[in-house]
Amino acid sequence: MLLLARNRAKALAVVAAVPPDRLLLESDQDDAAARPGDLALALALLADARGWTRADALARTRANAERFYATR
Repeated sequence: MLLLARNRAKALAVVAAVPPDRLLLESDQDDAAARPGDLALALALLADARGWTRADALARTRANAERFYATR
């Protein structure tokens, strides 16, 4: 997340350019409990970039993930 903090404007522009139905949240952590705040920070960045509430960003990315994993 430090990278996003240093390049926040660029990250916001990139996230804003992705079609909303293609956005997913993920972590490179082997154990989500190791750094529980990482996904919350990513969710906040996504919401800010799209002008969504965090609840809306969560609902949209959850629906995207459910569609993505249902096709696998």
